[in-house]
Amino acid sequence: MLYFSSPYYRSKRFSGANKRFEEIIFECERLSIEYTIIVVDGNTPNGISEHRCLYIPDSVSRSRFLTWIWLNIRFLILPKGIVINDFKPIPVFSYLKHDTYLLIHDLRKILNDSGEIKGFIGRINVLMLKFFPKIITVSNHSKNLLVKNCGLLDNDIVVSYNGITSEYTSNFVDVNVDRDIDILYVAHFENRKRHIDLLEAVILYNLSLKIVFVGVDNGGYCVIKPLINKANSLGHSITILDSLSESELISLYRRTKVYAFPSSLEGFGMPIIEAKSQGCKIVCSDIDVFKEILTSSDYIFKVKDIRSLLNELEKALNNTKRYSNSAEERFLWKNIVNRLLIDIKVI
Repeated sequence: MLYFSSPYYRSKRFSGANKRFEEIIFECERLSIEYTIIVVDGNTPNGISEHRCLYIPDSVSRSRFLTWIWLNIRFLILPKGIVINDFKPIPVFSYLKHDTYLLIHDLRKILNDSGEIKGFIGRINVLMLKFFPKIITVSNHSKNLLVKNCGLLDNDIVVSYNGITSEYTSNFVDVNVDRDIDILYVAHFENRKRHIDLLEAVILYNLSLKIVFVGVDNGGYCVIKPLINKANSLGHSITILDSLSESELISLYRRTKVYAFPSSLEGFGMPIIEAKSQGCKIVCSDIDVFKEILTSSDYIFKVKDIRSLLNELEKALNNTKRYSNSAEERFLWKNIVNRLLIDIKVI
C-alpha cells in the first residue's frame, strides 16, 4: 500500500505543491497502483473516489499539534506500507511502522538565502531530518544543500522533479498569435517571490507594459501595493488574478510574451516549465535551482539586482525571434512518477 499524506493540501488552492500532490495521485490511479491519501476533510482531489481517502477532521487540522497526534495514531493503525508525507513535525510512528519519506518542496524553513541553517526552527528541522533521514525533494539543488548544510547522506535523498500536466502538451496552438500580455508572474505575494524587484524594474522601463500577476496574498501585497499604484500612474496596466483553473492559466501563458520569475528562494519553479511549454520567453533570477532547469535560450539576471533585471526584460521584450513551445521529457508527469515509484521501490 502506498500512502500520500498532506494535511496542507487544499483542493481549490492554486500552488505547485498542490499540483504535484494531484498529478502523482492521478498517475498512480492510471497505473492501477494501490494507494490511500490522507487529507483534511472536504479536500478530495477532483476525480478521486472518497474510498481512497482518509480525512483529517477540520477541527483537528487547525492545530499543528493535534494534527501531529492524529497522524501518529492513524499511521500506527494503518497496515504497513510506503508513506510519502509532507507534514512537520514528522509523525514518528510513521517511521516506526512504515517505510516513510518526508517530501520537502523547498528549504525556506530550514536554510536562509545563503544556505545557512535558519535559527532555532532550522536547527530543530535539521535534527528531525537526521533522526528520520529518508527524503524526497524536487531538485538536485535542494538535495545538494541538504547534504552540504544539514549533514545528510546522498543515498537517503530521492530527487523527483515537478512536471507539467497533459493539458500543456496536448492541443498545441500557434504560439505566435495574440500575445497581448507583456509580462506574467504566477506566485503568491510573499517577500521571497520578489514582486517588488519586478515592479521597480517595470517603473524604470521606458514603454507602457501590460502585466498580470496571479496569486494570493501571503502577507507581501501591502509592501508592493504602492509600487503597483505608481506603475499604473506611469501608464502601465497591472492586473491581479487568483483562483484560476488550469485551462485559464494555460490561456494566460499563451497570451504572454515574457514570463518573469525574480524569486530569491525556490525549491523548483514549476511555472517556468509551464510557461516555456506554451512559448513564453523566460526572464528569471540566477538562483541555482533555476539554472538547473533552464536552457541557454533563457534570460537570467542577478537576483535582487534591479538594473540587471531591467536589462534582461528589455532584451526579451525586444527580441523579435518567433516563439517556440517545448516540453522536455524530464518534466512529463508520467516519466516523473515512474521514476519515483522505482526509487521508492513501489515497482
